[in-house]
Amino acid sequence: MKNFVSTSLLCLGLTLSSSAFAETKVKTIDAVYYNEDQTANYLTTGDSYLDNWGDFDIQSRIRRKNVSPDSVKLFVKSQVRYLSPQATDRLQGCVDNLNKTIKTNGYNLPIPAKVPFMATSMAEEGSAAAYTRKCGIVVNNRAIYGFGNLNELVAHELFHVLTRNDPKFKAKMYKLIGFKTLKKDIQVPESFKNMMISNPDVDHHNSYATFKINGKKVDCAMYIYSDEEWKGGTFFSYMKTGLVEIDKKKCTLVLKDGKPVIHSISDAEDFYDKVGRETDYVIDPEEILADNFSYVLCGSTHSDLAKAIQKAISK
Repeated sequence: MKNFVSTSLLCLGLTLSSSAFAETKVKTIDAVYYNEDQTANYLTTGDSYLDNWGDFDIQSRIRRKNVSPDSVKLFVKSQVRYLSPQATDRLQGCVDNLNKTIKTNGYNLPIPAKVPFMATSMAEEGSAAAYTRKCGIVVNNRAIYGFGNLNELVAHELFHVLTRNDPKFKAKMYKLIGFKTLKKDIQVPESFKNMMISNPDVDHHNSYATFKINGKKVDCAMYIYSDEEWKGGTFFSYMKTGLVEIDKKKCTLVLKDGKPVIHSISDAEDFYDKVGRETDYVIDPEEILADNFSYVLCGSTHSDLAKAIQKAISK
C-alpha cells in the first residue's frame, strides 16, 4: 500500500490461496469495478487477512484500545466508499495504458482473468493510497485524483496481484534481489505477532535473504513492526523495518531469551547491493520489486533491477 501523504507508498494486501487463481493467465488486465455491497463482501470474506490482525494492528487501525476482534470486519465495512463513474474512467485509462505497454512489449504476466477495483476511505490501512486483497485492487478515492502518477500506482498494485496469483512468478521475481521463498510461512511467537504491522500486499511471510551482518552470513526475513504499544495515530508513525533472523529449515524465527533477533537494514553491509537503490520503499522485498515493476510498465527501465525485471517478464 502506498502512503498517501508521503512519496514512499505502503501497499498492503492479503489473499486467497494462490491455487485459486494460478490456473488462469491472460496477457492483459480485464478490470471490473465493484459497488459498495460487492466491495464490503469482498473485503470481509474469503481470506484470513483481517482474522490475523494482532493487537497493534487492530488498535492502530480502529484507533481505540480494548477493541473486540469481532468488530474488525464491521469497521472495514464502514470504510467502503462509492467508486464514481469519473473515478472508474480515470482508473480504466490507467488500465488501458498498462495494457498497451504489456501488448506492445509482449510481457508474459500471470494476470487473473478479472481484476476487481474498489474504493474505501482507507482508514483501515492508515490512509494509504491503495492496497490489494486477493486478486483485487483497493483505492482511496482521493488518490485517484491527487496521486502524482496514477499509472505507477496501479502498476505497483498489479505486481502484488501477480505474485499472489502465481508462486512461481513470485519466486522468480524475488530471486532477482537475492531472496528465496520457502514452502510454508515462517512461524512467529504470539508476542511478536501482536507488535507486527500487517501489510495486505504481503499475504505470506515465506521469504528470506542471507545478509552479511557483523561479518557473518545471517538468514533474515523482513518484517514491519512497532517497538512500542499504540498510543494514538496511524501505524505509519510507528513503523520500523526489521531484518529478523530465521531458522530456514524449521521455518521459525530465531529467538534469544524468548525474543526475536532483529537487525536494522543498516546492520546489513550488503542490503543495498542486493536490492538496489532505485526506491526508498524498502519495507519488504514485495514492495521493493513492486516499485521497480511499476517503473518498467510505465516506461522507465534505467536501473539495473528494472532492466532485470523487464528481461524476466519478456520471456
